[in-house]
Amino acid sequence: MNKVIHTAQETATEECFCLEYFDDGTDNKYIDENKYRVVATKEKEITDEEQIKEGVRDWLWRVDVYLKEEE
Repeated sequence: MNKVIHTAQETATEECFCLEYFDDGTDNKYIDENKYRVVATKEKEITDEEQIKEGVRDWLWRVDVYLKEEE
């Protein structure tokens, strides 16, 4: 079973942006898909009134990095 080696939180409107922010914030340390699996999960909505007026929803995401075990 893969084990979690790093957990972080990011704020973003969509998962793809969340993962981009995470990669930037970790200097692409976990970008090697052969070694790591990165999973983003919505934790809660944090949209403010201004964003609602603009039709945008903002989320707090939990990002877990798993170390892939060698087969």
